[in-house]
Amino acid sequence: MPYDTVVIKNEYYPKGLTELDIITHYQKFKPYILNEIQNKNVVLVLAVDVNKFILRRNLYGKNIIINKSNYDNILNGRIVSIFQEVNDITDKWYIDIDKNSSSVRESDLKDAINDILKFFNILYKKGLLKEVVNTIVNTSTGYHIITTTNNKLNINDQRIFLEKLLEKSFKNKYGINDYKFHEINLDLSIMKPRGCHIVKYALNRNGLICVDITKTWEKFQRHMAIIKKWKEKKMKGYPPIQGVKLNSETIKRLRDYFSGWSIFTAGKTKISITPSGGVHYTGSTIITNAVSFEIRRGNAYIMITLLEYPKGVIVHMHIFYPDINKYSSNIWDKIISKVYEEVKNVLLNNE
Repeated sequence: MPYDTVVIKNEYYPKGLTELDIITHYQKFKPYILNEIQNKNVVLVLAVDVNKFILRRNLYGKNIIINKSNYDNILNGRIVSIFQEVNDITDKWYIDIDKNSSSVRESDLKDAINDILKFFNILYKKGLLKEVVNTIVNTSTGYHIITTTNNKLNINDQRIFLEKLLEKSFKNKYGINDYKFHEINLDLSIMKPRGCHIVKYALNRNGLICVDITKTWEKFQRHMAIIKKWKEKKMKGYPPIQGVKLNSETIKRLRDYFSGWSIFTAGKTKISITPSGGVHYTGSTIITNAVSFEIRRGNAYIMITLLEYPKGVIVHMHIFYPDINKYSSNIWDKIISKVYEEVKNVLLNNE
């Protein structure tokens, strides 16, 4: 089978994570990732062998910028991670909480998060920050915490100022840009010219998904970010919608009907078509119309992806962590069934 080469193998993926797994992941999260990077410079982590990686900051002598037109060509099965470069002038602070010893427990890292949040809360009350925390995400073995200050400064000046504040509060407890004397380090190396941080929904180097855990960090466990864990809850499948096309008219109807969407993108993608008109990886590759959009149902979000093929339109729906855990599989089946019928009626113009 094409793309069955294993590129990551570890405790989370004892049988290995393949190129196909990686391609599939990045196709599922395409709208989310494009929304995150928004035409900014990115750094790619390329797997050259199993668990062996190199960084790429340039393609053909130019900075790498990913957009809708080149996303599918750039993100092949060997591109494991995507990092986004920080701005030279910024109002953001970035702290990378990382461990310097195998004896550091997950609970120790969580204690560090709690300490940083208390520290940010004090600064917020003093008027230095716009908010206590903007984002918390998991890295391979640690966490990134991002917050927003009340002033835009050169990234070096922001780093120097934050470093002084951290040293004043934590120099006897954590390393501040120093891995030598403490088991947990508060690394500020992101906050340098062309520094970079992991993009939400991208994969870390160990294959774990970079998840936004800002509101759920206390309950988060690493195994929750395993790719295949996101597919554990099985729900019944739904047939393609026959005899319809994803043309400008149907796309407009979808956009208008699902007017509360949070993300809506329409473009092109590649699929493999068999001689009989079916979809299978053994077929010939064609470029076809595709639509992805996110809607809210109850207190959870559903990502809907529609792919045009010769016989009609294929419907995929994805519910991501932690939303997948908000309802039982039976309730999700009922919700998805209703959404499927809505999509079908819009495409058939039976509203």
